[in-house]
Amino acid sequence: MEQKSIYFPNLNSLRFIAALIVIVHHIEESKGELGVPGLAGLHYISGRLGVYLFFVLSGFLITYLLMAEQEKTNTISIKKFYIRRMLRIWPLYFLIVLSSLFIFPNIHILSFADPAKAVIQSNICAKLLCYVFFFPYLVNIFFTQIPFASVTWSIGVEEQFYLVWPWLIKYFKNKLLPLLLIIVGYRSVTFLLGHFNAGMIGNWWYNTPINCMAIGGLFSLICFNQNRYYTLIRKVVFYRLTQIIVFPATIYFLVNGFEFGSYGNEVYSTLFGIIIANLAVNPKRIIILEFGWLSYLGKISYGLYLYHAIFVVLVIRVLVHYNVANNLSIYSLSILSTIAMASLSYYFFEKPFISLKAKFSTIVSGLTPKKSN
Repeated sequence: MEQKSIYFPNLNSLRFIAALIVIVHHIEESKGELGVPGLAGLHYISGRLGVYLFFVLSGFLITYLLMAEQEKTNTISIKKFYIRRMLRIWPLYFLIVLSSLFIFPNIHILSFADPAKAVIQSNICAKLLCYVFFFPYLVNIFFTQIPFASVTWSIGVEEQFYLVWPWLIKYFKNKLLPLLLIIVGYRSVTFLLGHFNAGMIGNWWYNTPINCMAIGGLFSLICFNQNRYYTLIRKVVFYRLTQIIVFPATIYFLVNGFEFGSYGNEVYSTLFGIIIANLAVNPKRIIILEFGWLSYLGKISYGLYLYHAIFVVLVIRVLVHYNVANNLSIYSLSILSTIAMASLSYYFFEKPFISLKAKFSTIVSGLTPKKSN
């Protein structure tokens, strides 16, 4: 069967912005841990919000592609879906996990006194099981945070979402229903766990915000479905005034660290969903991020996300050792070295696996726009 290619403009660039939010957060966090003064005047930007943006993007793209596959073939190949996710996610995920457990603790400049190597490698079988079954946050709860592998908590959340999502899209004729069930169900469980002070279970649940991906899927449904109700909602989302309000407001909220109480997940995910829908689908979008260099950085954003913590620590320690640590050197070298590593990883490690995805794809999400004849 002939493959259909779908390209969403601007979303690769948005991926890089999400990664950059996380990188900035961890640079400032690492500076504090390593005794370097923070950047004066920089308001606290939570790296978690950058991860939420990744979640909403993922929910939007995966849902849209699954619905497009079902529309084209009258079904969804769940087996092929899982193979595609494995080829994209697993190689780099396990490389970072295994390196963090067995290699980095032996490299002096990357090692930490707390936790020490012995602590990192204690209960190793249990920790490996948590990582193998994509529950990395359980390692943080029951054991100790593993330097450089702690960022994989978000990969675990996505994999748990992928475990159920293609089944729901395939077998629910009304796609809105499972989306609402996840969004409302997540909020209901969160309320109950908070009410009963659920402890470790609550900690795990709060750090598994699958509602963010469901909200991304909701905006995907709004963009994909052509019936009159979704068309009306789409007009409101695409309305110029909506964009004029939402784009700057979201930036302001992020920079100033607005949290919106216990509903921060839903508020930010909704704002991100509006931004994503406009950037990806609205021909009258007021902002364009489709620049070659920015799109490229988004293409390697998975590597940027998983490698950056390593290079942030490496750069700060080297600069501190030579007494040349300042904000310009820390930020420029941390970001540039992470980009270099992510680029090498993408072309020489990840891309061979990514190229295999085409064999298991009916609908292809293009990394670059398809050239017209």
